[in-house]
Amino acid sequence: MFAKLFKNTRSDKSNDEPLRWIVLDVETTGLDPASDRLLAIAAIAVRVGVGLTKPTIVLGDSFEAVLKQDLASDRDNILVHHIGVGAQEGGRPAKEVLEDFRTWVDNAPLLAFHAPFDMGMINRAYHHHGLPPLKNDWIDIEPLAAITGGHAKARALDDWLDFFGLECAV
Repeated sequence: MFAKLFKNTRSDKSNDEPLRWIVLDVETTGLDPASDRLLAIAAIAVRVGVGLTKPTIVLGDSFEAVLKQDLASDRDNILVHHIGVGAQEGGRPAKEVLEDFRTWVDNAPLLAFHAPFDMGMINRAYHHHGLPPLKNDWIDIEPLAAITGGHAKARALDDWLDFFGLECAV
């Protein structure tokens, strides 16, 4: 699997440049991929591989967008993701966000915590707007956290952040 990712993500197909991977998260109106809506996508590029001693976050290479909602999510949902009614109503047109996101990610592999959910929500939004789904490779980082976390009782991303002593800036 990783050999395929390394082969497919070289910007110029040479072995002399680091690879670009994307770490992303989505915000949604709920947890049902069949009925809930995509509210926002946030992602940042990470360079890995050649010439680097460890993965490097590329602060200037990021994507963040709130998708315009005709109907804002309910109060309880807003308390989870902190994207208020004004931000939802003032978001960018969904089709525009999805087209821009596809261009920005290019062919980079996509890493997410519980990736099947994020992939399902994003690709359902593409389908809803008459666009083809992303063809990128996806990696779910939850099993990686479980492997490196030993016997931690963590299940949710916030639990893993606490376990590893990581703070979220937002």
